[in-house]
Amino acid sequence: MAEGEKTIDVTQYPDSFQYVNIVMHDHQGIGGVENCALFYADREVVVDSIVLHTDSATDANDVISIKSFANLGDVDSSGDVIATKTGITQNTVVEMTIDTTKNVVPAGNLIGFDIDEDTASLKGLMIQIRLRTRRK
Repeated sequence: MAEGEKTIDVTQYPDSFQYVNIVMHDHQGIGGVENCALFYADREVVVDSIVLHTDSATDANDVISIKSFANLGDVDSSGDVIATKTGITQNTVVEMTIDTTKNVVPAGNLIGFDIDEDTASLKGLMIQIRLRTRRK
């Protein structure tokens, strides 16, 4: 039987460069989502890229925001908006424009997303976020 290994503290592991990929479907309740958590930052991370894709017909009024929020118990917390996109073209990869004054997510925060339309027409949504811990 293989032996286990002791865990290391977050301050001891090397720089991290990673992608967070989430795919949601209509049965998971995509329309009108507020502060749906995608990633917990156990240490400070920088958001370098956010890409969206949907294979469903979309509404030009659908607004998707990716943000950092600290108050984990308050789903109505506004948080810091890292990127916002209004309307997504069906079957098109959409790169969101990053607000480089808001893309550093403090340790202990969540990265999440909002869809501001209760009647959002999204049936499937892919969100890809590229993160890093090394600062320039």
